[in-house]
Amino acid sequence: MMINSFRGGPLTMTRVQSYLFLQILAVDSVGVDKLMSTLGTGDALKTKLNAELANQSLKESSDVTAPVKSAPGSAGLLSGTWALMLVAPVVAYVLLV
Repeated sequence: MMINSFRGGPLTMTRVQSYLFLQILAVDSVGVDKLMSTLGTGDALKTKLNAELANQSLKESSDVTAPVKSAPGSAGLLSGTWALMLVAPVVAYVLLV
């Protein structure tokens, strides 16, 4: 897609596939379990994630991985910190100047 800049020269918009890596922290395993039950899985999780992306004026995700529960000390987490992790592919448009 070509558009004109305010100086009259052409600018190019390009479509970029990117990935949103989410890591939601909790103080204990019970907190992560509550997050997982609140967010859901599959289409329910994708719907909730897309609603939040839209609230931030971001493009919707095309998919979402199943949430993974990580224990303290794993995946680079600090001792005593639990996490819920997931990945969501998103499309963005970048303006090339």
